[in-house]
Amino acid sequence: ENSADWSFVAAMKQLADSLNMNVIVEGIESEFQQAELESLGCQFGQGWLYGKPKPESIVIELLENS
Repeated sequence: ENSADWSFVAAMKQLADSLNMNVIVEGIESEFQQAELESLGCQFGQGWLYGKPKPESIVIELLENS
């Protein structure tokens, strides 16, 4: 939660917006990070906050049954 890191993230979000691209944030681990990213307008993300990694067999089963 370094301010230089957040400055970089904000700059990347601005760049993506200027190119009319969606941003998918990877590695969200805390509610603080989620809130900060939402304040930048990031709508998509993944990370430990939402769920821990799953073994390949479970992922395949989930995809086949959805």
